[in-house]
Amino acid sequence: MYHPLPGGDEFVELKNITATNVALFDPANLMNTWQFDGIGFTFRTNVMLAPGAFVLLVPSDPTVFRA
Repeated sequence: MYHPLPGGDEFVELKNITATNVALFDPANLMNTWQFDGIGFTFRTNVMLAPGAFVLLVPSDPTVFRA
């Protein structure tokens, strides 16, 4: 939801649809991590997304977003 209606919550959902871990960084350069400038989020080094797993990136407090 990159452009929600007024009052809506913006978020990005990433889901690993493969059968193997997905690196959210460049294995050849561990300091080169994925980043989402629009919501101001940068993954830490060595973050992997397990098979079938997903993550929600929200630009606000996660507790508020869940509510």
